[in-house]
Amino acid sequence: MKPAMKKAGGLKAGGRQRQASVKAELDATVARLATMDLGAVVEEDDSPAPSPTAAAAAAAAAAVPVMQKSDPRGFRMPNGKVVPPGDFKEIAILGVGTFSRVRMMQYNGVTYAMKMMKKQKVDQLKQKTHIMNEKETMIEMNHPFLLRLISTYKDSIYLYMLLELCQGGELFSRLLELKTLDEDTTRFYAGCIVLGLEALHGKDNIYRDLKPENILLDSQGYVKIVDFGFAKKVTDRTYTTCGTPEYVSPEMLEHDGHNKATDYWTLGIFIYECLCGTTPFAANNYLNTYDKILAYAKRGKLKWPTPVSQEVQSLICGLMAPKPEARLGCQPAGCDDIKRHPWFTGFDWDAVRAPLLPLRILARV
Repeated sequence: MKPAMKKAGGLKAGGRQRQASVKAELDATVARLATMDLGAVVEEDDSPAPSPTAAAAAAAAAAVPVMQKSDPRGFRMPNGKVVPPGDFKEIAILGVGTFSRVRMMQYNGVTYAMKMMKKQKVDQLKQKTHIMNEKETMIEMNHPFLLRLISTYKDSIYLYMLLELCQGGELFSRLLELKTLDEDTTRFYAGCIVLGLEALHGKDNIYRDLKPENILLDSQGYVKIVDFGFAKKVTDRTYTTCGTPEYVSPEMLEHDGHNKATDYWTLGIFIYECLCGTTPFAANNYLNTYDKILAYAKRGKLKWPTPVSQEVQSLICGLMAPKPEARLGCQPAGCDDIKRHPWFTGFDWDAVRAPLLPLRILARV
């Protein structure tokens, strides 16, 4: 699993013009990135030049939202009935993390995923904002390719999220097994993700952590984007550095401010990884990864370790344009520019959105 990045308080403020050579500039930026801690998200800070004073720290702490109240009796289900956690039958443990575990639970013949987060660990690891981001984004969104939150609950020890269950597993595991995906299969997954991002962006949410690990598949093989802890409402730009090192955009590394364009950058890398079995900036350590990203943004050219069509090369390069405003998806036509790209010729967007598309193309998976 690729670790997520913490905010890098030492990154430079946006818009600064520098006279140093490209090599010196890269070295300086990478040196600043060397102080970056890898791990959980920290509190958001939208100021382009954060001040590390005690007063600023206290103000940031006061701004952390309080967890919203849940029904004290249990989960409020869509039909209005309140169900205590004890009424669910545990089937299996799906996963265990640093401060949470996810169980497969069944109630009244329906199977769910129940995410349990220990309050003490949430506070210790400063994950309250992360969890609130995830909760609020999922409450707001209702889209077939975004994981659905059924209900929430809390007791004296745990915070709970009752989620729809994705029985098709994690795309990352499939990719590890198959090494690469063919273009038809990748196009299907990418098309689902485009529609999911379009829905998020339509409500001013940016996602910021697209990667195979955050793509689950339902029982029919359709995509479910999960883990909205880095999602955030942004109408202009935000400055928090977060995400996954091999996927992070140049403008985020440079701390120049980022918006939905960073999601299209990660979409390009996602497609590349599915087809090539690796990310374009993979290296033996994360500092070298950052170096490669920044070098590409200055004068780089992508390499193709696996033979792929010219059409998908064109799409990936368009999504990974170094300048955010030049990326596919960021022009006046928005996502329509991506949908109309030659690589998606013949792709039935309406059928996928239904979703009713026959899954013959998923035979390899």
